[in-house]
This record gives sequence, structure tokens and C-alpha cells, in this order.
Amino acid sequence: MFDNNPSSHHIKDWKCILSTNKVFEAEMLRNYLLDHEIPCNILSKKDSAYVVDSSNLSMLFVYVPTEYEAKAVEIMKDLENAEIDSSDDE
Repeated sequence: MFDNNPSSHHIKDWKCILSTNKVFEAEMLRNYLLDHEIPCNILSKKDSAYVVDSSNLSMLFVYVPTEYEAKAVEIMKDLENAEIDSSDDE
């Protein structure tokens, strides 16, 4: 009945570039991509009947149009590797 290994759906002309169970990760990536003018959407499989944020009942998938996939993956890697420059705060 329940899928123990949730996966992204195939959506014509869209590619899933991130699957996570953390809302902040999906939203942060979405906002970062939008800042770089890459359209994206989040597909949430979060079951609102449960207050769970760390299981397969709360998966989120970030999708971008197929033609933006390579650029989005590159930008996502840049975001993962970014270092915070604390000198700007001083």
C-alpha cells in the first residue's frame, strides 16, 4: 500500500533535480534558482495528516524545465559549495 522508496514523477518537459524531506532545502533551492531566472516548481508529497518532517511521508521534489536542467544543476552545485563570507557582516 505505501511506497517505502518514494520517487519523483515523470512530468513531460520537466526534470527533478532535488528530492528531500526538508522544506527549507527545497525552498532555498527554489528561491536561488528563481534569483538566477530559472523557472522551477516544488512538488510536495507531504501528507498533511501526519506531523512528520523526516520520513518518506514528507518528500518534496524540485523540478525545472528540461532545457534548464544543466544550468540548474550547475547552480545547485555552486550553492552547495558556497562559503559564507563573514567579512561582509563587519
